[in-house]
Amino acid sequence: MRRGTDVPLIGGLTMRHPMKTAFLAALGAVVFATVAMPACSYAAAAAPLPKSATDSPVEQALDTKIDLDLEKTPLVQALLYIKQACPALGLTIDPEVTRVGAEFANCTVTMKVKQLPVRGALRVMLSRILVFKVTDGGVVVMTPAKMQKDVSTVSYPVKDILDRLSARNKALDDDGRAVAPPSSVDVDAVYCKPPKVLLNVVSGVVELTGGPEVLWRKNGAGGDDFTDDSLIILQTPRGHELVAQFLDLLRKGLAAPDGGAIAFPEPEGVAETRRRLGELVDLDFEKTSLDNVLKFISEVQRGLNIIIAPDLEADGFDLSTRVIDFKAKRVSVASVLDLVLGSDLAYRVEPGYVLITTRERYYSENLAVALYPATDILHAILKHRILTCASSDVGRELVAAYDELLGACPWVVSSSADPRIALWSDEGGPAMVDLLAGILIVRQTPEGQERTVAFLNLLRQAFALRDASLAKPPAPTQVLAAGDPVSPEEAEMLRRLGREIEISLSKTRLDKFLKFVGEAGSGLTIVIDPDVAWSGIDLSTREVTLAGRMAVESALLKALGDDLTYLAMPDYVFITKCENALRGLPFVLYPVADIIDAAMKKHAPAVFQKSLGQEGEELRAQVYEEATNQLIELLKDEVSTDPRAARWTSDGICDKITHLAGVLVVAQTRRGHEKVAEFLTQLRRELQAPQK
Repeated sequence: MRRGTDVPLIGGLTMRHPMKTAFLAALGAVVFATVAMPACSYAAAAAPLPKSATDSPVEQALDTKIDLDLEKTPLVQALLYIKQACPALGLTIDPEVTRVGAEFANCTVTMKVKQLPVRGALRVMLSRILVFKVTDGGVVVMTPAKMQKDVSTVSYPVKDILDRLSARNKALDDDGRAVAPPSSVDVDAVYCKPPKVLLNVVSGVVELTGGPEVLWRKNGAGGDDFTDDSLIILQTPRGHELVAQFLDLLRKGLAAPDGGAIAFPEPEGVAETRRRLGELVDLDFEKTSLDNVLKFISEVQRGLNIIIAPDLEADGFDLSTRVIDFKAKRVSVASVLDLVLGSDLAYRVEPGYVLITTRERYYSENLAVALYPATDILHAILKHRILTCASSDVGRELVAAYDELLGACPWVVSSSADPRIALWSDEGGPAMVDLLAGILIVRQTPEGQERTVAFLNLLRQAFALRDASLAKPPAPTQVLAAGDPVSPEEAEMLRRLGREIEISLSKTRLDKFLKFVGEAGSGLTIVIDPDVAWSGIDLSTREVTLAGRMAVESALLKALGDDLTYLAMPDYVFITKCENALRGLPFVLYPVADIIDAAMKKHAPAVFQKSLGQEGEELRAQVYEEATNQLIELLKDEVSTDPRAARWTSDGICDKITHLAGVLVVAQTRRGHEKVAEFLTQLRRELQAPQK
């Protein structure tokens, strides 16, 4: 983004000028204006899988549940046990497996589970060394290389998809022409996605979803081609299954109204595992190894199998050396796992079990594909660009609208610094986002998909508020904001953190201080991030001296120093390092187009002269960008004065604020958002006030 220098636009102030003097001593009631959120969630509309031989004896055998008690058992013996326990499986090992060599011969399995589907047991045992293929005669264990030799070429008719893509792009162009004069660009020719582009999208989704069971073009595999109305694809059986699923998904997305989500369905049994992860537990661990913590949870939560991936040890992870100090009441199992696994480990939810694996493998093996019809959002961005720049080139502005949405969505999804959200492809990660005729195609973890849904829903709210504020100035005490409402649990936590307590402590150990605050703060559950100890920070060596009556949150901030902070979660207070504090920050969208428009008319009226022509369009767009950046800088300066807000600093500890089509997207603490709301409310008052 381009930044201004010393041109005053916002409230007659320069970028670096603080706005403290402009604020009233007290602000009236803050009213969040909202519009109805479309009923939409990540798993709201799942595309059915194509019919397959799911009722075959082999498939039924794979769904058979077995008990296993294996301790460093050779993989060959473990497979032999499964073969004997499930004769209907017809399990055989391909002769080429022996060519894997010592890696296969030395592979052992440690697994103690009850009622685990055979399919899941095989996937865990074989890990990344081998795969299994389902045939009419039974299950064959083979190498990924052998699997990728079993390929065939299939022609997929896609004329209906290409026609719908063209029609949707033309509709976007027509919407733009209703706002601006005719375009000099043939939008249909520019935006109609040809078969080649569709082929690239399909191939990318299949490769990133299928793993070692599909053919990867980047590994030298060729043979894919296209005609005017067909895709010709060379793939493995699993690859062709995914191609058919994705094309079916895309057809449903093209026919669906805006505001929904269409996704591959989760395997049967995953929902039940997720339900079990939501159950609440009471835990009290002191210097307990991580492997014993996981065993305890699995035993207490009967029927919840927690399996440690066999390749963790080979990757250098020894869970017996990781010491956990953790005490909490009424915390979900999922929250416990998120906390104790740290930033380098993760858990994958599977039918009947939870797999503990590396964060890297979690990203590569746990990404789902979902489609989000969003032509309404594209049109809202396009309309804003045309009106902002008085542009007469719809084609050019539509290109920019595509780019803005493609840039904003990944930024917002990853802005929480949640380690459960995968890095995007341009960051070197496996996640991807594409845009076909107003349909966002997102490949992300389940947590990333949930954040995508939330962002798109809030963006629709924010654009509706933006347009309403431009048509009629909001009331002086009204805050325009679209954000997830504060839950009753969050509100109660904030109330308890704001409660004043009497403190008289001198040179008290920080760990004992936190225990004192938990007891004095109406029984607050305080959880310390294991990463604090793993980073070498010993709370028992730090001393706290505090005296007087103060709010719990103020006491925490004073005691934790510059390298530690706290996060207010719905059911506990999380003590963590400052660089980890972005995780879980709520984001709120603030429409500010009316503020920018009023500031420009007040301080740069010359850019609205129609006689300037195309040069005037470019100047107006530049000034609008300058004004927006000045507003962001002023906002950062003001919010940073509140110690309860996440810090906006030049070193990137918290730089989570951007803008999209007249809307600011801000990731902050709840207290930080209160400050943002106050700032924007006061700024509107000043801009609406008559000039003296």
